[in-house]
Parts: sequence; structure tokens; C-alpha cells
Amino acid sequence: MKATPAETSVSLEWSAVTGATEYEISYGQEKTTRKQASAVIQALTADTDYTFKVVAKADGYEDSPAAEVATRTLAPEPETHDA
Repeated sequence: MKATPAETSVSLEWSAVTGATEYEISYGQEKTTRKQASAVIQALTADTDYTFKVVAKADGYEDSPAAEVATRTLAPEPETHDA
């Protein structure tokens, strides 16, 4: 599983599971589902650690976590002031 962090979002990519009809992505107390083996999770807090877990689902069957990755969102860019 690959995580590419930005300031307030993380792009996730993982290997597709044969027969999976959707993937459940969980992080902290949040959960979301996707049909494809990738997602962009938005509205995250900058400069914060997150662990993302993905579970493949198919017709009521739930696999053990297919993938897991820990990452940290980027710190905000410092403001620059032109003199």
C-alpha cells in the first residue's frame, strides 16, 4: 500500500483483491468505501500522523485488513512576506 501525503489530504493506492466489490478504508474513528483500489482522503489536519487500513469486501464477505500504512500529513507552508 502506498500513501502520498499533502497538507490536508492523503492519496492512497493498494493492490486490488480479486473478487472484491468494494474496499473499506478506516482511519481513526472515520470510515469510507471505494469501488477501486485507490482513494484520496481529504479534510485531514496538517502535520498529523494517520494510520489507514483497507479491508476488501465482496458479497457480504469481509477479508482481514488487505493493507495498512502509516503516514504524516505535511506541515503548512510558512507564509512569506515580500518587503
